[in-house]
Amino acid sequence: MLEINGKQYELKFNLERLKLIEAAKKSSLMGEYYTTNGMFSIQTCELVFQFATKEAGSDTFIGQVDGSKLCEQALMQRGYATIALEIQNALTKDMPFLFQAN
Repeated sequence: MLEINGKQYELKFNLERLKLIEAAKKSSLMGEYYTTNGMFSIQTCELVFQFATKEAGSDTFIGQVDGSKLCEQALMQRGYATIALEIQNALTKDMPFLFQAN
């Protein structure tokens, strides 16, 4: 859960959201996760906010324009490392199967 400008937001992932992010990135989010040890690029952070952010308690995502603005505000208010960690935590919580190895 992120508080930005006095509002609560959450990052929510599912396969459809992940596909949208990867289509916009033109590469794998998990590939970047592993090559950067979860320290996503600023551009990737922005894409995550565009496609995977909801206001707390809402069923709808905030959208690309609002997501871009919110990402910039979040980076300035909370710091890059905190935002990267929030993305990592949301991924592991919502999609634990991405981190399983059998």
